[in-house]
Amino acid sequence: MREEFRAVPFQDPAAAGRRLDAILNEARPRLADDLAAVLAKTANPDVALTRLERFLDAGLTRRTHIDLMEAAPSYADMLLTLLDQSHHLTDILCRNPGYMAWLWEEAELERARSRQELTDDLLDQIRTFDSFEARSQSMRRFKRREILRVAARDIVRHMPLESVTEDLSNLADAAIEAAIESALPDLIARHGAPGLGDTDTPAAFAVLALGKLGGRELNFSSDVDLLFLYSGEGTTAGGASGPVGNDEFFQKLGTRVVKALSEVTDEGRVFRVDMRLRPYGRIGPLAVGLDAALYYYESAGQAWERQALIKARPAAGDLALAQQFIERTRPFVFPRYFDDDTLEDIRQIKQQAEAHVHDKGQTHTEVKLGRGGIRDIEFTVQVLQLLNGGRLEDLRTANTLEAIKALERHAILTPFEADTLAGNY
Repeated sequence: MREEFRAVPFQDPAAAGRRLDAILNEARPRLADDLAAVLAKTANPDVALTRLERFLDAGLTRRTHIDLMEAAPSYADMLLTLLDQSHHLTDILCRNPGYMAWLWEEAELERARSRQELTDDLLDQIRTFDSFEARSQSMRRFKRREILRVAARDIVRHMPLESVTEDLSNLADAAIEAAIESALPDLIARHGAPGLGDTDTPAAFAVLALGKLGGRELNFSSDVDLLFLYSGEGTTAGGASGPVGNDEFFQKLGTRVVKALSEVTDEGRVFRVDMRLRPYGRIGPLAVGLDAALYYYESAGQAWERQALIKARPAAGDLALAQQFIERTRPFVFPRYFDDDTLEDIRQIKQQAEAHVHDKGQTHTEVKLGRGGIRDIEFTVQVLQLLNGGRLEDLRTANTLEAIKALERHAILTPFEADTLAGNY
């Protein structure tokens, strides 16, 4: 073991020494000092060093990366931090060693990239491919690179939580937009474009985000909760396979959008997709006409669906159609008054969730579903939004932290309660 590394707490010093000798096989005293300082900060120096060796062996530019680590200690710090933090990030870097140079030299790390920036870049990338399958694979490569960038912003630059979740949410919106564009050409060639009734007016398709994506609170492991809408009934113009009804066309479009996002290929997947929050859940159609969706919530909507729709947000496709749906469901989500039956339904939902966690013995340990966990905070905030949002417009936000601030402004939460909820969230 070289002298510079004797203070690094390796579990297997002999193996670490061999790996270091392979990296520092030339006289690189400055790199040895800098590498020792970085490794001493890692959670597991043995694992970090093993991953560094794997990364250096993965590409054709081993010498370039070692030279960069020697010339720029902050490059070595970024690289080791990413490798130490996550097996998934290590896989991305080893699969695409060139991403590290891009991350160091070009990537935007000081701010969240906007939805429009990400969408424009991704659409430009997928438009170089002609087939649905090739475009879907291209989306996966784009997502891998951008996840690496957001992770560097989070764990290397220590950007605020809100900025990181905004970045991830914008990435998901861009991916959904790209999935629609990837899926449409083949369907239109087969059946023609969908129209409304007997008119020449084109039918529109919209994707609403719910859950964490709806609140722009997406994290690295989140799936995306989606709802697919189309503007109305009619038929398509006809193509190679003849015309079909709009309902059939948009079911096919929705199926292909889900596939473009969630199918696992040799390039991985973009995002896991959850469609269970749509009208009638799993037994309902994948895409729902606007009038049918509105009728469902007016006639059969349940208390838990009010909470789900608090977080509804236009994500992709025809954003005006999505916004129309949100505005027209507002009386359902935020009624002026709640009857006792609705409040009892909400109370039973909470009891069932608590009983489920209690039966697993996780009430005090499950960070997401346990007492005081993420869902507990979200549930508390959402119930207060439901009870007061009918008369207070600024409570009708999909974002949990924004809702907490609004509840404090209206003295529904005390400053102490608001700080406690926000801090723990």
